[in-house]
Amino acid sequence: MLKLSKADIEAIADKSRFYLAETEKDDLTEFLSNILDYFDKIDDVDTEGAEPAAGMGDADSVMRDDVALPSLQRDAILGNAAYTKDGFFCVPYIWGTGK
Repeated sequence: MLKLSKADIEAIADKSRFYLAETEKDDLTEFLSNILDYFDKIDDVDTEGAEPAAGMGDADSVMRDDVALPSLQRDAILGNAAYTKDGFFCVPYIWGTGK
């Protein structure tokens, strides 16, 4: 049974460039450790003689054909915007305002 430590979570967060509050570190330590415990349980299942199920039968492709369709008209799309300028959406500037 592999248990993650708070230091493990801090290292993962640091490498991912995430800031985590102390309570988040505690919560993630428990949450991710529980996931690893579940993998241990799955690993204990006897699969001797079980056939692989990667193919799932002779099903045809469920993907649709890639067909080009007409695009929406710019005027129709921009007509729903509160504010536009030179054919583009305009939105309030919020970067760095703390909002």
